[in-house]
Amino acid sequence: MSDVSLIFVKKFHLSLLHTFHRELLASKEQILNMLNNGVLNKDIASALNVTPSYVSKIKKQAIKDGILTDCCKLTDKEMLLV
Repeated sequence: MSDVSLIFVKKFHLSLLHTFHRELLASKEQILNMLNNGVLNKDIASALNVTPSYVSKIKKQAIKDGILTDCCKLTDKEMLLV
């Protein structure tokens, strides 16, 4: 493979990673907002095309970080981040 081809492939991979990261952050914010609005994990997973276990993971981490209460309501900390 030529140097030009390698550069193209690397740029393409970086572009994909950037897009994936941006979508991941957006989905985390969407998950938190949906949880705050009382949407069930399975419904969030279905709506956002992620697994219920991923929603659960985000929920647990947000509670641990003080972003969500145990009742899945956004805290003041999260309101400042949104």
